[in-house]
Amino acid sequence: MAKVIRITPEETYQKLRARDALLVCAYDSEEQFRSLQLSGAISLPEFRAKLPSLSKDQEIVSFTVPEAVSTPLPGWQQSSTSRDT
Repeated sequence: MAKVIRITPEETYQKLRARDALLVCAYDSEEQFRSLQLSGAISLPEFRAKLPSLSKDQEIVSFTVPEAVSTPLPGWQQSSTSRDT
């Protein structure tokens, strides 16, 4: 099993900008994914479907969002579908 490493939001942002990592929302619920989705993220069910085709070297960044979301990093935006309700 791969080693889990915590990285900062800034490191995550750089990896995503460079397309060096896949961003996965770690909630099983599609409703939670839609309400908390970050731009460029895929849902956990979508990730599971892609898993067989991913390289074993693919870097994966998973995230959850705390109830009180802090100020986003520059350049980060939640998906335009994020707060539909």
